[in-house]
Amino acid sequence: MTGRNILPLLALLSYPQKFVSALSNGPAFGVNVRLAAKPGRRDEMAALLRLNRDATLKNEPLSQQFAYGPDADDPAVFHLHERFASREGFEQHRSAEHLADWRSFKASDPFVGAPTFDFYNLAEGSGAAPAPPPGPGIFCLNVDIRIRPEVRAEFLEVIRNNARGSNQDEPLCLQYAWGEDAEVRNLFHFHEEYKGGDGGKEGFGAHAAAPHFKEWEKFAGDGGPFVEPPVVKFFTTL
Repeated sequence: MTGRNILPLLALLSYPQKFVSALSNGPAFGVNVRLAAKPGRRDEMAALLRLNRDATLKNEPLSQQFAYGPDADDPAVFHLHERFASREGFEQHRSAEHLADWRSFKASDPFVGAPTFDFYNLAEGSGAAPAPPPGPGIFCLNVDIRIRPEVRAEFLEVIRNNARGSNQDEPLCLQYAWGEDAEVRNLFHFHEEYKGGDGGKEGFGAHAAAPHFKEWEKFAGDGGPFVEPPVVKFFTTL
């Protein structure tokens, strides 16, 4: 699962009320976004995303993170991760005045297909947004995993261990954040950030070799715990 199609909105501005009401009242939550620009609209979209990021982080005190960048394989596709301190911050973001230019852009039919969004309640122990923001060139993953109900307890134990090891024991891991979908039980979303050589791939490689990740691989096995294959989206921040 790559996210829900929501026409014709974008997670940077006015979200549908049914998704807003589904969000947790917990202390923090995240949004992962995928959008694809039509030919000739990619550079315009990238420039507006940069402006949105800068204005959001400057003007919204409850906005904790705004990371975005092009897909590793398709430069016309962009992935985003936004993190807010509370539901209140998310709702304030929806109506922010500094997104006016983006609203005009999205009304001009700039996308290939509908943007997709994943709203999720950030779990306790999720890695905090890097401070200060690390800037461009960070290797990132947005991940979707849907598990079978009968493996939930084991999954949570393995993932908590993986998050703890990643955030505490990996010097090249800047962030390992995760949580359960705001609407769909047993659907989980992740955002990970790595630094190091080869554009951050060194950090991701160290993560894949870590003992806590090996425990994850053991759990994942041949895919039996999953309702559908996990979806991993790689991108590098701008």
